Amino acid sequence: MYKAKIRYEVPMLFCMAVYFNFLIGGISGVFLSDVPVNVTVHGGFFVLSHFHYTIMGDSSSRSSPGCTSGCPR
Repeated sequence: MYKAKIRYEVPMLFCMAVYFNFLIGGISGVFLSDVPVNVTVHGGFFVLSHFHYTIMGDSSSRSSPGCTSGCPR
């Protein structure tokens, strides 16, 4: 691992997408933690879309590298 170079192939790009996904989910999560906003949008589509964007985007980004690198060509 010393002086190793990272190869940005397709599985690595999917793994990097997980970090970007949690960055966007974290920013909207901080917005949702504000009390006046939480009271206003509680039970609304914004909370629902925040949850599904973070969870479903993460699961699809994590399963795709295994399919692209593990499946025979």
